[in-house]
Amino acid sequence: MSGTLSLAVADRIVDAALAAVAEHGFPPMTVVVLDAGGHPLVVKRDERCGIGRVEIAMGKAHGCLSMGFGGRELARRADAVPKFFTSIGQLLPYGIVPVAGGALIRDDNGMLLGSIGISGGTSDDDEVCAVAGITSVGLVADTGDSRSIAMRCSWRRRRGCSIPASTRPRTSASTVRSQSGWVRSLASSPWSVSTPR
Repeated sequence: MSGTLSLAVADRIVDAALAAVAEHGFPPMTVVVLDAGGHPLVVKRDERCGIGRVEIAMGKAHGCLSMGFGGRELARRADAVPKFFTSIGQLLPYGIVPVAGGALIRDDNGMLLGSIGISGGTSDDDEVCAVAGITSVGLVADTGDSRSIAMRCSWRRRRGCSIPASTRPRTSASTVRSQSGWVRSLASSPWSVSTPR
């Protein structure tokens, strides 16, 4: 990858995300992919989607890109400082929708290439499809969840790659357990990732 997200790759991401919608039997969805500058590359809306889905998907993608976090981290921060997120939503041209279903698109070196926003199902369903679309083209989905960091670390470790310090998550805890059960132990090796027994 050259450091930019091409129209062809963005289109493949969206098509794979919509294929995941059908595969899982989720409700009709709208998918938006933005480049790193926040410009829409691809917007596809199932003709059966409800009104406002393009705007919601755009708010998810643009919010992630504007703040530099995936949707799950945005949701945590919005819960912590709701007044800030209410204010910033009015300043951003596409608003901000701080929930799952928005994710940053990164290459395997952690370089930011763009973002994706999906709307139509539950936020968790939207995120499943976003991750499916991004990973289908060999890129990394940064959902703002420690699980996405663990998966990225595992993927890079299997290929013998080092993880640049700038893309490592910041935490002071010796062990972090995400909701999915992934464990990252920072005491023995900064990037040992395993599943619990």
